[in-house]
Amino acid sequence: MTENSFKARLRASAPAPHDETPEYERFSRVFAIVSPVSFVLAAYATYFALGARLDNVAGWLAREIPLLAPRIAFLQEWDIQSVRAYAASVASGALLFPVFLLINAVGYWKTVVRNGACRPVNAMTLVLLGLVLTVFGALGAIFFLLIPWTWDARYPGTMRLFFWPTSPMLGGLWWSTMLFMIFSTLVAAVKFAFYKRLKNE
Repeated sequence: MTENSFKARLRASAPAPHDETPEYERFSRVFAIVSPVSFVLAAYATYFALGARLDNVAGWLAREIPLLAPRIAFLQEWDIQSVRAYAASVASGALLFPVFLLINAVGYWKTVVRNGACRPVNAMTLVLLGLVLTVFGALGAIFFLLIPWTWDARYPGTMRLFFWPTSPMLGGLWWSTMLFMIFSTLVAAVKFAFYKRLKNE
């Protein structure tokens, strides 16, 4: 009972629940499909459209974002296609992210904020965001940064998922998930800052 109650409190404390209003629920259902599909398709489209030019993109990423350099160097030792797929996933996701963040924000404004239907946030909201951001932050570190201690190309195991042809799919799904989490975090910050004041007014 206590566990179920805790889960229920977490769900109720979501900063931007998909059913905050009927209009936002309809928007969320469409956006939850369009967003991941777009990120995944963009990663594959970038891979095929740029081809060998992604070698330059990977080099630029390694220079400008040193945190990514070890993973790029590891992939370069084994498979140039995977280097290009990695660069395509990072570049396309970074370009699409602000666009879809804006689309989500506009949709939320039109279907929730403008109607004065914002649900309040509370301390449990911080717990929920902390848990989810930690989990998906760790998954992002695994996908974009992980270097296996031992590696045998003959027995790749689950690491094979991080190579071409599956890596753009995983990268796109991660970007779309983090989009939702960052948006929820921003909504929570705004609600914590302004919600009580607006309610009092």
